[in-house]
Amino acid sequence: HPDGSEQAALANAAEGDAFVGLSIVGPPGCTIAFYAGRGWASPAGRQLAEHLHLRVPEALEVKDSEIRGMATPVLTETRMPAVVCELGPASSVVERTGQVAGAVAGALAAWINECS
Repeated sequence: HPDGSEQAALANAAEGDAFVGLSIVGPPGCTIAFYAGRGWASPAGRQLAEHLHLRVPEALEVKDSEIRGMATPVLTETRMPAVVCELGPASSVVERTGQVAGAVAGALAAWINECS
């Protein structure tokens, strides 16, 4: 669903342990956002973002990547650690879908091991 509040509601209803949103954007790159706002940042969200940052840009073969703290609806309304990855361009994401999926899975596994 394109609405961040609706995404958060669906994630909360599923009672997931983490939320990883993927969004395709126009310019080449990989921006990974976690919750930061109102004088607080999600430590678990930041850790997950860092694990994704180590893997996803390489899988996508992009050099322009960053991690940002943000306070978007999906990041503020989820009850679990949440991150949103903006990936581009669409043609690269489509061509490298398997590698990106593997990178996300590897990042989640590493994050779970770190949190255990």
